[in-house]
Amino acid sequence: YDTADPHRFVYRPLVELPGGSRTFAGIRDAVAGRAAWLQSQGVGVGDRVAFMCGNRIELLELMLACAWSGAIAVPINTALRGEGLRHVLDNSAPRLLVADEDLLAWVHAAEVPESIEILLSVDELPPPGPGVPAHPARAGDIATIIYTSGTTGAPKGVMNPNAQVIIFAESISAQLGVGKDDVLYSCLPLFHTNAWHAFFHA
Repeated sequence: YDTADPHRFVYRPLVELPGGSRTFAGIRDAVAGRAAWLQSQGVGVGDRVAFMCGNRIELLELMLACAWSGAIAVPINTALRGEGLRHVLDNSAPRLLVADEDLLAWVHAAEVPESIEILLSVDELPPPGPGVPAHPARAGDIATIIYTSGTTGAPKGVMNPNAQVIIFAESISAQLGVGKDDVLYSCLPLFHTNAWHAFFHA
């Protein structure tokens, strides 16, 4: 960040995941483009979009695109199978589901609920195109539904509003003294709250 040019930070690297890295400006533009694609698929404000993918740049972009467009991201544990997977799909009632190609068979085996109008492989996604303006999100709007591990019963969907995501990121970053020269690393999957929040800490 250059105080003489406060806009220069947008060209700094922000995130690196399998499939690519993005600058601050790059992630903004990609997310706006992914949001346009979601809208073209009929995804509207408040709709749930489920993801069953390993960590990859497309997954992060799509989860952020949900917030950009007013939809709700539902990342699903990639190890879920059978009844456990069916429970999460029924409970979250997503309109669209994007999965890794090798996980689609497990989704079909669990019986795709009627709420899912579109089911496709992440490899079928078009690249981000022209973007759309961001939805005027409110603090209490739900950004994600992240499911618990289910160790004491069926996994429970934890609804995370925008304010929780931002305030948690600000407080943890302040407590840890995270600065512009720090690099944050997470070995956990994006369906886990640690990896999701680590991005916002950055």
